[in-house]
Amino acid sequence: MEKITKAKIQQELAEMIKVNARPLTEKKWKNLLEKEGFKIIEVYKNPMHLLEPKRVIQDEGFNVTK
Repeated sequence: MEKITKAKIQQELAEMIKVNARPLTEKKWKNLLEKEGFKIIEVYKNPMHLLEPKRVIQDEGFNVTK
């Protein structure tokens, strides 16, 4: 993945969830886990719904202020 694309994803994610999140590629996750002594047996993938409104409400709650 290009550095510019990764930086844009990181910036948008950080702004949305108010945390300086740094999503990793599959390869980087594997390297990180193997470096720490884990053995990768299987890899499962699912879409990231973190920024969808329904998921934000599930994670953060729905707070209405008057």
